[in-house]
Amino acid sequence: MVEKLTPSSPNSRIIDPGITLQLANGKSLTGRLEYFIPSKNLVVFDDDSLEPVTLTVLVAEAPSEHAALGSDEVLLRNWTDLRGAPAALAGVGIVELTGQEVKVGMFRLQALVARLL
Repeated sequence: MVEKLTPSSPNSRIIDPGITLQLANGKSLTGRLEYFIPSKNLVVFDDDSLEPVTLTVLVAEAPSEHAALGSDEVLLRNWTDLRGAPAALAGVGIVELTGQEVKVGMFRLQALVARLL
């Protein structure tokens, strides 16, 4: 069953109510950062945008990689518009990058393993 990512669900906790992350492409991502515990997803909800931004790799995209994660670890996307998001999250003290990376999906995109702080 896929968890529906809706703001402030009972299976989530707000990490930061008003975060701003500077991305490698020069853009910034601003909104409420929530962690969805069962699916290990970090999501930014921007009140001015209709679509939330998922910073993590979904379980369906990398099931075996998710199974190998520790209870406090997530897989952070580090491609396209989210390049630099893992470093930005580490820079503001949300995560600690473990130095491990995995390739996911048919294009073997880079995801970084991070420990939530």
